[in-house]
Amino acid sequence: MEKTTVKKLSQEPTKQIIKKIFLNSNSETRDKQESLAKYFSTKLDVYGVPTGKQRNFLREGYSWSDRNLDFQIHIWDEVWFSGTSIEELSQPLFWLQSIKNDEKLFQFWNIIKNWVVKLDNWVHSDLLSHSYSRCLEFQQKKVYPQLVEWNSSNNSWARRQSVVSLLYYSRLRSNFISSKKILYLAENLIFDEDYFVQRGLGWTLRESYNVYPEITYQFIKKNVKNLSSIVFTTSTEKVKHSCKTKLKNLRKKF
Repeated sequence: MEKTTVKKLSQEPTKQIIKKIFLNSNSETRDKQESLAKYFSTKLDVYGVPTGKQRNFLREGYSWSDRNLDFQIHIWDEVWFSGTSIEELSQPLFWLQSIKNDEKLFQFWNIIKNWVVKLDNWVHSDLLSHSYSRCLEFQQKKVYPQLVEWNSSNNSWARRQSVVSLLYYSRLRSNFISSKKILYLAENLIFDEDYFVQRGLGWTLRESYNVYPEITYQFIKKNVKNLSSIVFTTSTEKVKHSCKTKLKNLRKKF
């Protein structure tokens, strides 16, 4: 599709989104902007519109909402790279989640895998991981090599995606990637100095434990002296108390 055609139909899509944002902004949301920006750890603008209302924007629709998904992806790609606020960039991520068919979602993989470069906060990172994990589950041979590449990226958000996208929440997966592939990428990030990468690593090990409890427990035990407090605390959330106590005692020896 010609890009000019997309722009002609959308009439500058971010303007339509911003209009909805302003219609849902008031003194209460404005008072929360600064604190939310700190909470999200973002440099993007934050208008403070509640997530529920933001999701309603998508349900209410835009001028391009009646077009087919193959058309809409180009509009949402434009929004992702031209938007300047948390709320604007959340719209294409909510749209991806609205695609219920994994095969259809995966058809957009070559476009949405590039969205990782725009990430600057954990909110958008987690929303994107939701869709990336679905793509991985549908077509592991195509997606896993990209996660391996991201695993050693200079972009910390790409490194976070390399592990969080492996499972996201394990309860949402029907087919699990192997423990070997999970722990290979996890091990590479043990000494990563980025806070959000460490948070993502802990999350991933926790979810891995849900699927592969014994193998993941042994991995944590083997690396217990090198795991940051963030990773250790999060990764052992589901470990039974007696085993967690053993791990804590083992950490004290180092």
